[in-house]
Amino acid sequence: LYDRADDKLIGEIVKKFSKVDVLEYIEQPKEKIDFKYSVALVQRENSQRLQISDVVIKVDEWDETNRFCYARRAEYGQFFTLHPDILDSFVPDVDHYRAKTLIAPGVFDDVCELELTKDGKVMNFSYDKQQNKWDLSSMLTTTLKDEMAIEDYVFLWMDMPVVRFASSEEARSALQEKFLDLKVRYQDRDEYENYVLSAPKDGLMFMERMTNVFVAVSAEEVEKLYTTNTFRFLSREAMNVPENEVDRIELGTPEATVSMSYGTNFWIATENDKSRQILPRVRDEVASRMPVLIDHYVKECSELDLPAYGLDKPFLKVTFVLKNGKSKSISLGNEAESGRYAMLGE
Repeated sequence: LYDRADDKLIGEIVKKFSKVDVLEYIEQPKEKIDFKYSVALVQRENSQRLQISDVVIKVDEWDETNRFCYARRAEYGQFFTLHPDILDSFVPDVDHYRAKTLIAPGVFDDVCELELTKDGKVMNFSYDKQQNKWDLSSMLTTTLKDEMAIEDYVFLWMDMPVVRFASSEEARSALQEKFLDLKVRYQDRDEYENYVLSAPKDGLMFMERMTNVFVAVSAEEVEKLYTTNTFRFLSREAMNVPENEVDRIELGTPEATVSMSYGTNFWIATENDKSRQILPRVRDEVASRMPVLIDHYVKECSELDLPAYGLDKPFLKVTFVLKNGKSKSISLGNEAESGRYAMLGE
């Protein structure tokens, strides 16, 4: 069988056999030993093979029952005994050692791109290693990305539990109807791994994971995970302005605009070309209101959509001008069920 192995399980087995605890070194037993089990660790010139017997039960001179396994290194004549739990790793079922997740990347495989295509709709998640962040520009124009939410979503596809392994006949029959195409690319590789998930059949979806190797996953889990709602990948933090970086604040309403700027040792408010000194706690007020959190996302709007939410002529627009010359703004429009509709600007 040529399939992906369960890396974690194999790693535990390798660790177990890399340092075997010997119970006792012994002379070669007089009785013939049937070394039923054998394990080889391939380490180039240091490769070694361990031969192990079935469990032996013996009663010693003090009437105490001892359970152990005879063992020896195949390359040497030295015999010893091992604890019987060493045999727990020998499971005579190849499925036991197979990966139990949908894609099962290798230990050194870093996923850098996932692409889902369903009914012509393409969702692409690409990781930009240089900028150390996920790129959703093909789906979203906003900068309010939740990097953890995106990464979690990608690995939910990678790590989706396999319900069972499927026969070629059963899976190929289901794959005559397609639910979606799935593409995966790993860091430092140009080629993609291409997969197809079948349409639901008896509560399952089928996929050919390796050549002529098929797995089945829960159709309910796939349908629940797949989404075209990109808002799930956005942060709930609309704005978090460092108060010590604020150089000027502008408050705009349909009737007037007030500008507050920091002077030598105090803040000055300017309205209708008239200025006055104000209390020095402006930055404290900014700090107490940060971060600005989003209740929920409504839609990605065009200019034509703004009047419906009162954002063409905002009830209030607040702009923070920072010491580096950059600015961040938030506009508040009509009242909504909870709070007001809002729109961010740079």
